Amino acid sequence: MNYIITGSDEYLVSQEVKQIIKEFLPHDEGALNQVFYDGMIANWQGIVEDAGTFSFFGDKKVIVAENCWFLTTREALSENEENQLLQYLQNPNPATVLILTVGDKTDNRKTLVKTLKKLCKSIEIEPLSKEDFAALVRKNLKDNNIVMPYEAVEELLSRLPVEVRNWQSELDKLSLYPGSIDRKVISELISRSINDEAYDLSNAVLSGKLDESLVILNGLLVKSQKPIGLVALLAANFRFIYQVKVWAEKGYNQAEIAEEFAVHPYRVKKSLETARRTSADQLLEILAGFAELDFKLKNAICDEQLELELLIIDILGRKHAVAQATV
Repeated sequence: MNYIITGSDEYLVSQEVKQIIKEFLPHDEGALNQVFYDGMIANWQGIVEDAGTFSFFGDKKVIVAENCWFLTTREALSENEENQLLQYLQNPNPATVLILTVGDKTDNRKTLVKTLKKLCKSIEIEPLSKEDFAALVRKNLKDNNIVMPYEAVEELLSRLPVEVRNWQSELDKLSLYPGSIDRKVISELISRSINDEAYDLSNAVLSGKLDESLVILNGLLVKSQKPIGLVALLAANFRFIYQVKVWAEKGYNQAEIAEEFAVHPYRVKKSLETARRTSADQLLEILAGFAELDFKLKNAICDEQLELELLIIDILGRKHAVAQATV
Protein backbone atom coordinates (compact mmCIF):
# COMPACT_ATOMS: atom_id res chain seq x y z
CA MET A 1 0.00 0.00 0.00
CA ASN A 2 1.24 3.48 -0.92
CA TYR A 3 -0.08 6.73 0.54
CA ILE A 4 -0.81 10.38 -0.13
CA ILE A 5 -1.08 12.31 3.15
CA THR A 6 -2.19 15.95 3.17
CA GLY A 7 -2.61 18.38 6.03
CA SER A 8 -1.61 21.88 7.13
CA ASP A 9 -0.46 20.76 10.60
CA GLU A 10 3.03 19.37 10.04
CA TYR A 11 3.11 17.64 13.41
CA LEU A 12 -0.16 15.74 12.86
CA VAL A 13 1.00 14.67 9.40
CA SER A 14 4.31 13.43 10.85
CA GLN A 15 2.43 11.45 13.50
CA GLU A 16 0.38 9.72 10.79
CA VAL A 17 3.59 8.88 8.92
CA LYS A 18 5.11 7.44 12.11
CA GLN A 19 2.02 5.29 12.65
CA ILE A 20 2.27 3.83 9.12
CA ILE A 21 5.98 3.12 9.60
CA LYS A 22 5.24 1.44 12.94
CA GLU A 23 2.59 -0.79 11.38
CA PHE A 24 4.68 -1.75 8.33
CA LEU A 25 8.19 -2.20 9.73
CA PRO A 26 9.30 -4.57 12.49
CA HIS A 27 10.39 -2.69 15.60
CA ASP A 28 14.04 -3.76 15.33
CA GLU A 29 14.29 -2.67 11.67
CA GLY A 30 12.50 0.69 11.81
CA ALA A 31 15.45 3.06 11.91
CA LEU A 32 17.43 1.31 9.18
CA ASN A 33 14.62 0.86 6.67
CA GLN A 34 13.07 4.29 6.38
CA VAL A 35 14.28 6.96 3.97
CA PHE A 36 13.12 10.58 3.83
CA TYR A 37 13.34 12.82 0.77
CA ASP A 38 12.44 16.46 0.22
CA GLY A 39 10.11 16.27 -2.77
CA MET A 40 10.86 19.87 -3.72
CA ILE A 41 14.57 19.31 -4.41
CA ALA A 42 15.08 15.55 -4.72
CA ASN A 43 15.56 13.81 -8.05
CA TRP A 44 12.34 11.89 -8.66
CA GLN A 45 14.08 9.34 -10.82
CA GLY A 46 16.26 8.57 -7.79
CA ILE A 47 13.23 8.30 -5.49
CA VAL A 48 11.47 5.89 -7.87
CA GLU A 49 14.61 3.78 -8.29
CA ASP A 50 15.04 3.65 -4.51
CA ALA A 51 11.42 2.53 -4.09
CA GLY A 52 11.93 -0.21 -6.66
CA THR A 53 14.96 -1.74 -4.95
CA PHE A 54 14.98 -4.01 -1.91
CA SER A 55 16.46 -3.02 1.43
CA PHE A 56 19.87 -4.33 2.50
CA PHE A 57 18.78 -4.27 6.16
CA GLY A 58 15.48 -6.15 6.14
CA ASP A 59 12.56 -7.43 4.13
CA LYS A 60 10.65 -4.14 3.97
CA LYS A 61 11.30 -0.40 3.80
CA VAL A 62 9.39 2.87 3.84
CA ILE A 63 10.19 5.86 1.63
CA VAL A 64 8.70 9.22 2.62
CA ALA A 65 8.72 12.05 0.08
CA GLU A 66 7.83 15.26 1.91
CA ASN A 67 6.82 18.64 0.41
CA CYS A 68 5.18 17.11 -2.66
CA TRP A 69 3.80 20.44 -3.80
CA PHE A 70 3.27 19.11 -7.31
CA LEU A 71 0.09 17.59 -5.85
CA THR A 72 -1.28 21.12 -5.34
CA THR A 73 -1.75 24.17 -7.52
CA ARG A 74 1.69 25.54 -6.59
CA GLU A 75 4.13 23.26 -8.44
CA ALA A 76 4.35 20.60 -11.15
CA LEU A 77 6.63 17.72 -12.08
CA SER A 78 8.17 17.48 -15.51
CA GLU A 79 6.40 15.15 -17.93
CA ASN A 80 9.24 12.66 -17.61
CA GLU A 81 9.05 12.70 -13.78
CA GLU A 82 5.27 12.23 -13.87
CA ASN A 83 5.63 9.23 -16.18
CA GLN A 84 8.32 7.63 -13.98
CA LEU A 85 6.22 8.04 -10.82
CA LEU A 86 3.07 6.70 -12.47
CA GLN A 87 4.88 3.73 -14.03
CA TYR A 88 6.28 2.76 -10.64
CA LEU A 89 2.95 3.08 -8.79
CA GLN A 90 1.15 1.02 -11.44
CA ASN A 91 3.53 -1.84 -10.61
CA PRO A 92 4.99 -1.01 -7.19
CA ASN A 93 7.55 -2.95 -5.20
CA PRO A 94 5.49 -4.95 -2.65
CA ALA A 95 8.34 -4.64 -0.14
CA THR A 96 8.24 -0.84 -0.18
CA VAL A 97 5.69 1.64 1.14
CA LEU A 98 5.94 5.00 -0.63
CA ILE A 99 4.39 7.93 1.26
CA LEU A 100 3.86 11.30 -0.42
CA THR A 101 3.10 14.20 1.96
CA VAL A 102 2.20 17.84 1.40
CA GLY A 103 1.05 20.64 3.69
CA ASP A 104 -2.01 21.66 1.70
CA LYS A 105 -5.02 20.24 -0.10
CA THR A 106 -4.38 18.45 -3.36
CA ASP A 107 -5.47 19.93 -6.67
CA ASN A 108 -7.99 17.29 -7.69
CA ARG A 109 -8.37 18.84 -11.15
CA LYS A 110 -4.91 17.62 -12.16
CA THR A 111 -4.86 14.40 -14.17
CA LEU A 112 -1.78 13.28 -12.24
CA VAL A 113 -3.50 13.75 -8.89
CA LYS A 114 -6.63 11.90 -10.03
CA THR A 115 -4.52 8.95 -11.16
CA LEU A 116 -2.33 8.92 -8.06
CA LYS A 117 -5.38 8.84 -5.81
CA LYS A 118 -6.56 5.71 -7.60
CA LEU A 119 -3.17 4.10 -7.05
CA CYS A 120 -2.57 5.26 -3.46
CA LYS A 121 -4.56 5.47 -0.27
CA SER A 122 -5.37 9.16 0.33
CA ILE A 123 -5.42 10.45 3.91
CA GLU A 124 -6.49 14.03 4.71
CA ILE A 125 -5.38 15.24 8.14
CA GLU A 126 -7.75 17.95 9.34
CA PRO A 127 -6.25 20.61 11.63
CA LEU A 128 -7.47 20.60 15.19
CA SER A 129 -10.30 22.98 16.03
CA LYS A 130 -9.63 25.55 18.75
CA GLU A 131 -11.76 23.49 21.13
CA ASP A 132 -9.92 20.24 20.39
CA PHE A 133 -6.57 22.00 20.65
CA ALA A 134 -7.51 23.50 24.03
CA ALA A 135 -8.58 20.04 25.22
CA LEU A 136 -5.24 18.59 24.03
CA VAL A 137 -3.30 21.30 25.90
CA ARG A 138 -5.21 20.63 29.13
CA LYS A 139 -4.70 16.86 28.75
CA ASN A 140 -0.98 17.27 28.12
CA LEU A 141 -0.64 19.52 31.16
CA LYS A 142 -2.40 16.92 33.31
CA ASP A 143 -0.40 14.01 31.87
CA ASN A 144 2.83 15.88 32.67
CA ASN A 145 1.68 16.81 36.19
CA ILE A 146 1.87 20.53 35.39
CA VAL A 147 -0.50 22.35 37.71
CA MET A 148 -1.45 25.97 37.20
CA PRO A 149 -4.43 28.18 38.07
CA TYR A 150 -7.29 28.73 35.63
CA GLU A 151 -6.16 32.23 34.63
CA ALA A 152 -2.68 30.90 33.78
CA VAL A 153 -4.17 28.22 31.51
CA GLU A 154 -6.31 30.87 29.79
CA GLU A 155 -3.25 33.07 29.30
CA LEU A 156 -1.38 30.08 27.87
CA LEU A 157 -4.16 29.27 25.41
CA SER A 158 -4.41 32.91 24.34
CA ARG A 159 -0.69 32.90 23.45
CA LEU A 160 -0.55 29.61 21.58
CA PRO A 161 -1.22 29.28 17.86
CA VAL A 162 -3.25 26.16 17.02
CA GLU A 163 -0.14 24.22 16.03
CA VAL A 164 0.66 20.97 17.81
CA ARG A 165 4.40 20.96 17.04
CA ASN A 166 4.81 24.45 18.49
CA TRP A 167 2.82 23.39 21.55
CA GLN A 168 5.07 20.35 22.08
CA SER A 169 8.08 22.68 22.23
CA GLU A 170 6.34 25.00 24.69
CA LEU A 171 5.26 21.99 26.77
CA ASP A 172 8.90 20.95 27.10
CA LYS A 173 9.73 24.39 28.53
CA LEU A 174 6.88 24.21 31.01
CA SER A 175 7.89 20.69 32.08
CA LEU A 176 11.40 21.88 32.91
CA TYR A 177 10.30 24.97 34.87
CA PRO A 178 11.40 24.41 38.49
CA GLY A 179 8.81 26.48 40.38
CA SER A 180 5.06 27.00 40.47
CA ILE A 181 3.54 28.37 37.29
CA ASP A 182 1.16 31.32 37.36
CA ARG A 183 -0.03 33.81 34.78
CA LYS A 184 3.12 35.95 35.17
CA VAL A 185 5.36 32.94 34.52
CA ILE A 186 3.36 32.07 31.40
CA SER A 187 3.80 35.61 30.07
CA GLU A 188 7.56 35.28 30.58
CA LEU A 189 7.98 31.75 29.22
CA ILE A 190 5.61 31.63 26.26
CA SER A 191 6.51 33.99 23.45
CA ARG A 192 3.77 35.75 21.54
CA SER A 193 3.24 35.65 17.80
CA ILE A 194 3.37 38.81 15.69
CA ASN A 195 -0.43 38.65 15.48
CA ASP A 196 -0.64 38.65 19.27
CA GLU A 197 1.78 41.55 19.62
CA ALA A 198 -0.18 43.50 17.01
CA TYR A 199 -3.28 42.82 19.07
CA ASP A 200 -1.48 44.13 22.18
CA LEU A 201 -0.61 47.26 20.21
CA SER A 202 -4.27 47.79 19.30
CA ASN A 203 -5.27 47.48 22.95
CA ALA A 204 -2.49 49.82 24.11
CA VAL A 205 -3.54 52.44 21.56
CA LEU A 206 -7.20 52.30 22.56
CA SER A 207 -6.16 52.47 26.21
CA GLY A 208 -4.32 55.73 25.51
CA LYS A 209 -0.88 54.35 26.45
CA LEU A 210 1.53 56.27 24.24
CA ASP A 211 4.84 54.92 25.57
CA GLU A 212 3.64 51.30 25.60
CA SER A 213 2.20 51.66 22.10
CA LEU A 214 5.45 52.96 20.63
CA VAL A 215 7.52 50.30 22.42
CA ILE A 216 5.34 47.52 20.98
CA LEU A 217 5.34 49.14 17.52
CA ASN A 218 9.14 49.47 17.46
CA GLY A 219 9.48 45.88 18.66
CA LEU A 220 7.35 44.68 15.75
CA LEU A 221 9.36 46.72 13.27
CA VAL A 222 12.63 45.33 14.69
CA LYS A 223 11.28 41.83 13.99
CA SER A 224 11.30 42.78 10.31
CA GLN A 225 7.56 43.09 10.09
CA LYS A 226 7.00 45.49 7.17
CA PRO A 227 4.79 48.51 7.95
CA ILE A 228 2.27 47.57 5.26
CA GLY A 229 1.85 44.16 6.87
CA LEU A 230 1.39 45.77 10.28
CA VAL A 231 -1.24 48.10 8.87
CA ALA A 232 -3.27 45.12 7.68
CA LEU A 233 -2.89 43.34 11.05
CA LEU A 234 -3.81 46.42 13.08
CA ALA A 235 -6.79 47.24 10.87
CA ALA A 236 -8.05 43.67 11.31
CA ASN A 237 -7.67 43.95 15.09
CA PHE A 238 -9.48 47.28 15.29
CA ARG A 239 -12.19 45.88 13.04
CA PHE A 240 -12.58 42.90 15.38
CA ILE A 241 -12.86 45.17 18.43
CA TYR A 242 -15.53 47.17 16.60
CA GLN A 243 -17.43 43.99 15.70
CA VAL A 244 -17.23 42.72 19.29
CA LYS A 245 -18.59 46.04 20.54
CA VAL A 246 -21.49 45.99 18.09
CA TRP A 247 -22.39 42.39 18.89
CA ALA A 248 -22.19 43.00 22.64
CA GLU A 249 -24.50 46.00 22.29
CA LYS A 250 -26.96 43.73 20.49
CA GLY A 251 -27.04 41.52 23.58
CA TYR A 252 -24.69 38.67 22.62
CA ASN A 253 -22.52 37.27 25.41
CA GLN A 254 -18.79 36.46 25.27
CA ALA A 255 -19.26 32.78 24.46
CA GLU A 256 -21.66 33.52 21.60
CA ILE A 257 -19.32 36.14 20.12
CA ALA A 258 -16.33 33.77 20.42
CA GLU A 259 -18.25 31.02 18.64
CA GLU A 260 -19.45 33.35 15.87
CA PHE A 261 -15.94 34.65 15.09
CA ALA A 262 -14.13 31.36 15.87
CA VAL A 263 -11.72 32.93 18.37
CA HIS A 264 -10.71 32.10 21.93
CA PRO A 265 -13.14 33.50 24.54
CA TYR A 266 -10.22 35.19 26.31
CA ARG A 267 -9.61 37.37 23.26
CA VAL A 268 -13.28 38.38 23.22
CA LYS A 269 -13.07 39.25 26.91
CA LYS A 270 -10.01 41.47 26.38
CA SER A 271 -11.60 43.10 23.33
CA LEU A 272 -14.76 43.90 25.27
CA GLU A 273 -12.70 45.51 28.02
CA THR A 274 -10.93 47.65 25.41
CA ALA A 275 -14.11 48.41 23.45
CA ARG A 276 -15.77 49.91 26.52
CA ARG A 277 -13.17 52.70 26.51
CA THR A 278 -13.95 53.69 22.91
CA SER A 279 -17.12 54.63 21.06
CA ALA A 280 -18.20 52.88 17.87
CA ASP A 281 -17.76 56.18 15.97
CA GLN A 282 -14.16 56.48 17.20
CA LEU A 283 -13.41 52.95 16.03
CA LEU A 284 -14.86 53.71 12.59
CA GLU A 285 -12.66 56.83 12.40
CA ILE A 286 -9.62 54.71 13.26
CA LEU A 287 -10.52 52.18 10.55
CA ALA A 288 -10.89 55.02 8.04
CA GLY A 289 -7.42 56.24 9.01
CA PHE A 290 -5.93 52.79 8.39
CA ALA A 291 -7.72 52.52 5.04
CA GLU A 292 -6.19 55.85 3.98
CA LEU A 293 -2.74 54.79 5.14
CA ASP A 294 -3.07 51.44 3.35
CA PHE A 295 -3.77 53.32 0.11
CA LYS A 296 -0.69 55.52 0.61
CA LEU A 297 1.58 52.57 1.32
CA LYS A 298 0.37 50.54 -1.65
CA ASN A 299 0.98 53.52 -3.93
CA ALA A 300 4.41 54.25 -2.39
CA ILE A 301 3.69 57.92 -1.75
CA CYS A 302 4.99 58.17 1.82
CA ASP A 303 7.62 57.07 4.34
CA GLU A 304 6.01 53.82 5.54
CA GLN A 305 7.33 53.66 9.11
CA LEU A 306 6.94 57.38 9.77
CA GLU A 307 3.35 57.45 8.51
CA LEU A 308 2.41 54.46 10.66
CA GLU A 309 3.96 56.08 13.74
CA LEU A 310 2.15 59.36 12.99
CA LEU A 311 -1.18 57.57 12.64
CA ILE A 312 -0.70 55.81 16.00
CA ILE A 313 0.21 59.13 17.66
CA ASP A 314 -2.78 60.86 16.00
CA ILE A 315 -5.18 58.17 17.31
CA LEU A 316 -3.70 58.51 20.80
CA GLY A 317 -3.99 62.32 20.58
CA ARG A 318 -7.65 62.12 19.65
CA LYS A 319 -8.25 59.61 22.46
CA HIS A 320 -6.67 62.03 24.93
CA ALA A 321 -8.70 64.98 23.59
CA VAL A 322 -11.97 63.04 23.98
CA ALA A 323 -10.99 61.99 27.50
CA GLN A 324 -10.19 65.61 28.45
CA ALA A 325 -13.49 66.83 26.98
CA THR A 326 -15.49 64.43 29.14
CA VAL A 327 -13.75 65.46 32.37
